[in-house]
Amino acid sequence: AVCLDSGKILEAKTTGRTTRFYLRLVAGADGYILERCDSKDGEFISVAKTESNLELTLKDKAPSHFKNYLYRVRSFKIVKEEEFFSEDSDTVTVKTK
Repeated sequence: AVCLDSGKILEAKTTGRTTRFYLRLVAGADGYILERCDSKDGEFISVAKTESNLELTLKDKAPSHFKNYLYRVRSFKIVKEEEFFSEDSDTVTVKTK
């Protein structure tokens, strides 16, 4: 069994359509996946993935200016070439400029 914390977006800094996300370190994780959604009832899509567990910043360039997007993060662990994912983190709303 693999048990991982979901992680957390500590801070999000936006410049135009590009947002940089700062994440909390999750013990036992091999990396993190950033997901974006454009509405409360929409589907989240993966927009960025880290290559290591110590990479705690991710960037995303949103599709549109002057729009709100919801973001969340999940941690993952690789065991015998199979990826296991944590629960979703709390969402963070980001308004692009």
